[in-house]
Amino acid sequence: MRTRTVWTFLLPFGYSLLLAGCGKSAEESQAEQLAFDRDATVLASCSFEATARVRVLDVSSQETEEICERMSAVLKEKPSVRLLRELSKALSVLKRSGASEDMSRDADHFMRIAKARGQLNSEDAMISTFNVAFKIVTGMEGRVTLADLATFLESLGPDAETMSNQGLLQNAAVLSTWKANRQ
Repeated sequence: MRTRTVWTFLLPFGYSLLLAGCGKSAEESQAEQLAFDRDATVLASCSFEATARVRVLDVSSQETEEICERMSAVLKEKPSVRLLRELSKALSVLKRSGASEDMSRDADHFMRIAKARGQLNSEDAMISTFNVAFKIVTGMEGRVTLADLATFLESLGPDAETMSNQGLLQNAAVLSTWKANRQ
């Protein structure tokens, strides 16, 4: 009976010690995430196996796969880890703020915007465009959506490729005013 009492106490204590030593520290996890943010490696596929390890923590594995597929459809190749994470982070913040309900659809809008601006060959240019589009959507509190921006830029044709980020911001303000006056 006494042996059983000792084991009853020691087993949970032993498991606790074992589990406390497992896993990564916060610093190790943060360093790993930063390394992924800089990783220019092109993904081999958009499968769970390829994206689960590099996904943004606030975005589910399924959503990450869908974002990757949407990016691949526009890029005509798989995105890099860096590009997938940048877009996933923007979509995550939009979803948490209530500005997005469908990450997959909005990933498509972001990619349409980058394509209309002729930036599919430059990750830095695409990330810059993602940032500007994100600022427009959040700053205008839903008056201008990603779909609005994509449609507007696609309607400009080749002129969209020469538009600066500042020009895009100014045109978004005009679009916002125009939409407000139509209602």
